[in-house]
Amino acid sequence: MFQNKSPRYEILSQDAMAVLDKGWRRIVSEMGIEFMHDRALEMFRAAGQKVEGNNVKFDPDWILAQVAKAPRNSRCKLAILKITSSLVATIWFLVVSMAPHSLEI
Repeated sequence: MFQNKSPRYEILSQDAMAVLDKGWRRIVSEMGIEFMHDRALEMFRAAGQKVEGNNVKFDPDWILAQVAKAPRNSRCKLAILKITSSLVATIWFLVVSMAPHSLEI
């Protein structure tokens, strides 16, 4: 099996990681995420998340608790990493691309 023996590099500083952490928490709790599937909305409502129409505002600690339930095998870690990096890239794109057109919250 292949093992990556290259040194690990920290791409972002601790300060940058803190900014990202604060940002995703604000997005999910204050702005929310739109869902178009009624069953998903009901499941989030049943889980205690704030559902307003199609918009769900999440408790960031609830999201972290759900991620912590994921299996700890390598494949799952890779899938979570891919999903997380895609989510961060998507949020970054949305924040940067909509900034001139957004309103203050």
